[in-house]
Amino acid sequence: MIFGFRVISAVLSVLLLGMTAAFAADELAQDPTDDDPEHNLTLGLGVGVTPAFEGSDDFRAFPVVPLSYDHRFVKVRTIGLGLEADISQSEYFDAGPMFIFRFARDDDVSNSRVARLPQVDASLELGGFLRSGLPLEMIGFDDPAIIFAQASIRQDVIGGHGGFVVEGSTGILRPMTEKLTAILSLSTTYASDKFMSSYFDVTAAGSAASGLPAFDADAGIKDVGLTTVLNYEINEKWSTTFFGAYTRLIGDASDSPVVTVGGSENQVSAGFSLNYKFF
Repeated sequence: MIFGFRVISAVLSVLLLGMTAAFAADELAQDPTDDDPEHNLTLGLGVGVTPAFEGSDDFRAFPVVPLSYDHRFVKVRTIGLGLEADISQSEYFDAGPMFIFRFARDDDVSNSRVARLPQVDASLELGGFLRSGLPLEMIGFDDPAIIFAQASIRQDVIGGHGGFVVEGSTGILRPMTEKLTAILSLSTTYASDKFMSSYFDVTAAGSAASGLPAFDADAGIKDVGLTTVLNYEINEKWSTTFFGAYTRLIGDASDSPVVTVGGSENQVSAGFSLNYKFF
């Protein structure tokens, strides 16, 4: 574990801060004078699609239930299939705990070869995040956009892949009209040896069972990605959010037979939600 956190520290020194998933970034654009700054709640409901597992060329649907709750001591946001809580009490950066759920890779997959590999149980990754944003107007630009950056570190705690990931990215949030806000983010992910082995290794036994060539995946940068979010404010209470993400697997992740033979290095997610602001 000590070695793991040393690796995390080294990776953080070269990564830009990154973006959380679609529904976390709205706080960067929030006007602190809106409503009661000590007590705001927005909930939504929608649907999304995402790869069935790391490297899959199949998709699975999942419910999109965005949550945004502001209190004077904490701000809680959904982040895709997870949740974060900003407890920093700072106007210059956000920081706090978070968790992300990751789907299992079981034997119910369409590719018969991958189905014969060892299963990877669902994972619950616990960790923390740090995020900061800078309005362009503060550095002399006549533009309402905000550039932002974030980093997160998460460790699986329920024995799925058993490893850790470090995610980082940077992006821009810009109001396009009075009602439409757009977010564009570039990201990358470092994955530990346990993570990479769980999803991308093909052991000798796995090779014999599946017919895939043996492969040993090492820790490293596993992907780069682009995320786009559009949020449209229908009125004071209702809004809708659309998001799309493209991730390209790289390094050992893209070279694994799980991907080259049984899946795809191109990973796409998309979805939408209809949101209601209660107070």
